[in-house]
Amino acid sequence: METSFKEYVVVLVENDIQKVEIWVDNESNLPFMLVMDPIEKYDRTYKAIFSNWKVNPDLPKSLFKFSPTASATYQSLESNK
Repeated sequence: METSFKEYVVVLVENDIQKVEIWVDNESNLPFMLVMDPIEKYDRTYKAIFSNWKVNPDLPKSLFKFSPTASATYQSLESNK
């Protein structure tokens, strides 16, 4: 039986509260795993594994149609200078 190994790039970010690892598949450049590990060991570690990526799927334009309610109002994000 032959075993295959994948290579990953691991991005590690840490502060006083937790360490976060993002594992990126070297071949596809897509995220494979996210690990959030608290510094305080009584907290739980969170791990998410991402799979079955569908890159550039054929999605209908209607999926992105914006239909605000009748009571919606416009809010500008511009500065009031």
